[in-house]
Amino acid sequence: MTIVTDKGFPVIDQRTPVVLVCGWQEDASLLARSFQREGVSIVSHDLNEVTSGVVQRTLISTSGLTPRERTTILALAHGCVSSTLREELLPLLRRLASRSRVDRIVLLLDARIDPEVLSSALATMEVSNLNGAALR
Repeated sequence: MTIVTDKGFPVIDQRTPVVLVCGWQEDASLLARSFQREGVSIVSHDLNEVTSGVVQRTLISTSGLTPRERTTILALAHGCVSSTLREELLPLLRRLASRSRVDRIVLLLDARIDPEVLSSALATMEVSNLNGAALR
């Protein structure tokens, strides 16, 4: 929770922070996992099988002391990685942000994903009639 000022009045920002981690895959993975604690969800997408039309999503959530890892296989939407991530990731982030037990989301980006494009999508895309900026 952050306190921001709107026209001179303090406002409590209750949006769920989203941290983008990118770079060399091994270093980025270690950095992303350093955020792992209760209340943090780590989302990553593996593009190693993208030529076969498959994207693999891994979601790591920690409840108590035990991290729980779920892997989901996604079909490549319209033959396009950007479309697949936009159509799958933004609604996922919205669902995670709405959970009371999630206080931070870490996105571990595959080295082939442009972080600037994803940041722009998070700030401007609409998800369930809500501006993506509500996720920050």
